[in-house]
Amino acid sequence: MHNIEKLKPVFKSPGFVLFILFTTLLPQFTERLPASYFKYFYLSLFCLFIPLSSLGYWKKKLPLVLIILSVSFLHFYLGSSVELIAKNILYGGMIFFLYDQFLVIANIHVVRRLVVVFAVILASIGLFQEWLYLIGSDYFYMSLYKFPDFLYHRKIFRIASLATEPSQLAMYLLPAFYIGLGALLTNSKRYMKTWEFIVVSLALALTFSVVGYLGVILGVGYFAFVFKKLNLKVYLGLGMTLVLLIWGLLNTAIVKDKLNATRLFGTQTKVNSSVEGSSIYAYTGAKAIQKSFESLNLIGTGVGLYSSFVKSIWDEIGYENRNDDGTNLGHARVVVEFGLLIYLLFWGWILKNFLFRSDDTSLKIFNNSFLLFIIVALIRIGFYYHPFLLFSFAMINKKEKSLS
Repeated sequence: MHNIEKLKPVFKSPGFVLFILFTTLLPQFTERLPASYFKYFYLSLFCLFIPLSSLGYWKKKLPLVLIILSVSFLHFYLGSSVELIAKNILYGGMIFFLYDQFLVIANIHVVRRLVVVFAVILASIGLFQEWLYLIGSDYFYMSLYKFPDFLYHRKIFRIASLATEPSQLAMYLLPAFYIGLGALLTNSKRYMKTWEFIVVSLALALTFSVVGYLGVILGVGYFAFVFKKLNLKVYLGLGMTLVLLIWGLLNTAIVKDKLNATRLFGTQTKVNSSVEGSSIYAYTGAKAIQKSFESLNLIGTGVGLYSSFVKSIWDEIGYENRNDDGTNLGHARVVVEFGLLIYLLFWGWILKNFLFRSDDTSLKIFNNSFLLFIIVALIRIGFYYHPFLLFSFAMINKKEKSLS
């Protein structure tokens, strides 16, 4: 125990913090390495931090541990297998506590700064990827199996950086984008410099991700609402930015194809392309939420049973159930598998306790950036054990004094 205590300065170092941030990327490499390797890795890290956690920490977290165990037993009663419960609820809980324990040890100011550095590194790799493509290099492609769908009009490459696809890269960039936007509006350079914001914004634009663009629009609207004392010129600038973003979103060919695939405009869906076909999950997810309200699905179907719930929806639109397990739409999956009651109570609790209202502008920007990111990310991410999403939950679960 004493020897492990000596490692605390190492865990607080910038290099180790950056290492932890890069561990959130590991699932992006499951097409290159077996997923079991990463599970053992996360388990090892979790066990490493346990001796460094005080008894007081676990006493404080006991209610959350009991909730996780109670929900696991409930889902077993509802018909979920032990394997599905362990893979989703327990494994996801372990990863959350891994990052949560780390953040208790780490220095908040180092973590906040390196969250931005992490995003800038990913964005820079993506921009380098775009440059290699534009000059005709054969080495521009870094992600596997997605190449045909990653071109926009055969002229611009939809960058993915180290992620498996552009929309995943957008998820990793959004928190830093929000932090930079807030810093720009308040003239605060505490955690992000202007040039870093430009790099992240450009990379985010080149993902051509509908969810990423939606996140940008929501972010601009959110910060305009939060900082009500901004001058008229800033409001006009934000208003024009919103109009341009929405106009650009609706008039970008690849985005229009994705929106058409959602069937929101009465169009037929093409499922032979992963770009257009994947967007139909937005439609089936919305229908699943509607079905949950209509059937008063209060306690859920049980984890891992989303596909059976939406089978009738796929039949209704004339397509076979495409192994729709809910991993493409987080909000819908949580509503279906955990029920309306837990979903509404969860978000009520999150917004009541973790909508950061500090008088410190930088802290307010940082914490609410992660909260906003979680709301947006769950539109696209339906994995209960997505490391970056769980890291984000751990971030908003921290008060300043816990991290210093």
